[in-house]
Amino acid sequence: MLNVILAPTDGSGFDREAICVAARLSEFAAGELKLVRVWSAPMVYTGPDTIDFPREAIEREKEYEISRLESLKNEVAAATHAKVAASLQEGPVADGIRRFAQRENVDLIVISSHGRGGMARAALGSVTDSLIRTTNIPVLVVKPSGSYLGQREPALFRRILVPLDGSTVAEEILPHVTAIAKKYGGSVILQHVLTPFSGSEKKSRDGETPWWEDDVEVAQTYLAEQAEALRRLGIPTTIEISVGESAADGITRAAGRLRADLIAIGTRGRGGLARMLRGSVADKVVRCSRTSLLVFHPVSRAEKTGERYRVQAAAGAA
Repeated sequence: MLNVILAPTDGSGFDREAICVAARLSEFAAGELKLVRVWSAPMVYTGPDTIDFPREAIEREKEYEISRLESLKNEVAAATHAKVAASLQEGPVADGIRRFAQRENVDLIVISSHGRGGMARAALGSVTDSLIRTTNIPVLVVKPSGSYLGQREPALFRRILVPLDGSTVAEEILPHVTAIAKKYGGSVILQHVLTPFSGSEKKSRDGETPWWEDDVEVAQTYLAEQAEALRRLGIPTTIEISVGESAADGITRAAGRLRADLIAIGTRGRGGLARMLRGSVADKVVRCSRTSLLVFHPVSRAEKTGERYRVQAAAGAA
C-alpha cells in the first residue's frame, strides 16, 4: 500500500512535520518518498491589465525554486533510509498535485493542514480540502505539534480511531487502516457516534427509556461484527460508542479522550450545494481535531452511497 508516498511542499516551513511523517512512513515501508512543489510563473497585477515577467526573470525564478527543492530533497535523504525524489510541477497547486499523484501511481498523499476556516477558506481555498474531495488516493492530513518548544519526533500511528456509521463509504477506509496497523503494529478503535437526531429519539419522546438505548444495541452488534473481522487479521481492535451533539463533535472528543494517534475516515467528497446544505463530517473533523487524519474518498460515489446496514441516518458517512 505504501510503496510510493507523496509529500507536497510549498517552501513555507508549515509542511515540515508532514514531510517528517512522510519520510518516516516511507522508511518503515521501504518505499519511495516523492517531494513535489507546484509553482506558477510570477505575474504583476496593475489594475485591468496583468503584466507578465520577462522570460529571463521567470527562468531565474524557476531555477531558484528547483535549487530550493533539491536542497530539501538532500536534507530529507540524509535523514532517512528511504529513497527520495523531488519534482517541480507547474500550474494550480491542487490540480498539479493531483495530476502528479495519478501519473506516479502514488499510494498515499501526506500533507499539512493550516486549518483555515470561514472567510479565509473562501478567499484562499484549501489545497488539502480540494485533494480530499477530488482524488481517490488516501490523504493523510498531519496536524502540527501542540508543543511550542522545539520539534517533536513524529509518532507512528499506534492507536487508530475509525468512525463507522454503517455505510459502505465509511467502511472503504478499513483496508487502508488494516495495512497501516499491520505495518506499524497499531491497534484500532472502531467508533460509532449517536446524535440526538435519530429516529429512536422521536420514538422515545413519550417513553421512559433514554432515546439512545435501542441505537446502542444496534451499533454494538454492527461494530462487533467489524471488529471481529479485523481481529481475524491479527489487529487488536476495540469498539467505542459515543453520544454527541454531532458526529464530528463525537469523533474529535473521542480522539482526545482515547489518545488516538490517527483518525481514519471515509468520505463521499461532497462539494457545491450539497456541501453547503449538509456539510461534511470529514471536513469538520479536519478543521477541528488536533489529531492527524487519514481521509479516503472511494472511487465511485454513485456505487458507494447506498448503506449496507443503516445504523444512524443523521450521522452520514462524511
